[in-house]
Amino acid sequence: MKLKLWILVIILLSVSCEKEKNIFYQFGDKELMTKVQVDSVINMKNIKMQRKNLDMVFRKEIIDTVRDGNKIIYKYLIKGVSSGVNKNVNKYEKMIGKMLPEFSLKNLKGRLIHSSELIGKPTVINMWFTTCPPCIAEIPDLNKIKLANSNSEVQFIAITYESANKVNKFLETKQFNFQHIINAKDYCEKFTNQYPINIFVNKKGVINHIEGGMPMIYDAKEKKITDNVNPSNFIKALEDIKD
Repeated sequence: MKLKLWILVIILLSVSCEKEKNIFYQFGDKELMTKVQVDSVINMKNIKMQRKNLDMVFRKEIIDTVRDGNKIIYKYLIKGVSSGVNKNVNKYEKMIGKMLPEFSLKNLKGRLIHSSELIGKPTVINMWFTTCPPCIAEIPDLNKIKLANSNSEVQFIAITYESANKVNKFLETKQFNFQHIINAKDYCEKFTNQYPINIFVNKKGVINHIEGGMPMIYDAKEKKITDNVNPSNFIKALEDIKD
């Protein structure tokens, strides 16, 4: 009996190893790499950040899966986030599938908004503040997504712990066409103290997904993070709550 069990274990391990041989990762149109190679590159980048005492952690973000014969190729980006945002990922996962915590908060016009008003339509909540560089970097894409005809039934809300005065001053020079809720420090802290984050809530008021901001794009050729973001994960999460 024991011999049969060992034979089964060996077969399963062999199948697992064979599958690993057929799995690859690709950044843009660069050459294929194994998971070990990609993880090694990212680890080296993180070591450099630590040596420079910079609050930045790199991790791979899978954006697509391609099958090529017997190969599985994961297309990925290198996402740079603060170490605090990276730690929050586990916290976000515990909130998935649960009702959005209730709130009664004022918008810029002074009207009291209650979370119960959101039920019945898919909702995206962006948590941000006015001097946050990654928050500001994703705003142009947030505006484009909101204005798309296909998203006309979606509620887009921006929540910040800052005052109406600060938000209004920001909006005098930069467009951010979400509905703005202000002075929400306690509510924001239920989710995070690292910004931005995007919370995707379905029609029933249940949290489907939490994304720690759109990933900033790392330019491998220039060896630096660009000012651009990649909205692909955001768009996928948005489509999921529209079903």
